[in-house]
This record gives sequence, structure tokens and C-alpha cells, in this order.
Amino acid sequence: MGTNYYININPNKQYHIGKSSYGWNFSLHVEPSEGINSLQDIKRLWVGKTIQDEYDDVVTKRKMLDLITKRQHGLSRHEVSQFCIGHGPGTWDLLIGEFC
Repeated sequence: MGTNYYININPNKQYHIGKSSYGWNFSLHVEPSEGINSLQDIKRLWVGKTIQDEYDDVVTKRKMLDLITKRQHGLSRHEVSQFCIGHGPGTWDLLIGEFC
């Protein structure tokens, strides 16, 4: 079980930030083909935008950053593969493609 988070880019477009799942590092959704390769790139994308979870609850940028970076250590990591292209320097993994 987990929760997905989105940046509202405009009324017709959202960017999937990633998913917080119990027992796992945060699954940070990156899109290298769009120049989104890291947490820093996603933070630039959310400037001036609203963040919401999959239940349409608004999430502050501070809380979103905490959900990604202040997770309990020792959580499961995704194995590096064509789906997980790497591990962030903190408690998040870099995942590509569509996932929920």
C-alpha cells in the first residue's frame, strides 16, 4: 500500500512525483528524456505549483520534501534495473516509466 504524489503543472496536466510505500525508500519518478533526472529537477518543477496526493489533498512543499528525504533508514531499496535507474543519495530511488 502506498500513496502517489503529483505536481499540478496546469489545469490539464500533472507530473507524477512518485510514490511513498510502507517499508520502501521513496520511489522518485524521473524522466531523463524530459530533463528530469534528480530530486533537484523535481523541486525546480514544483516552484509556484501545487502538490497533491492521489486523494486530492494538498501537500506542502516542506512536507513533500520530508516524505522523500526524511524516511526511516534501513528501508528496502529497489534493485537497479531498467525500471530503477539508480539510488538517490538519501532515502529515495530513481524510477522511470509509468508506475502506481
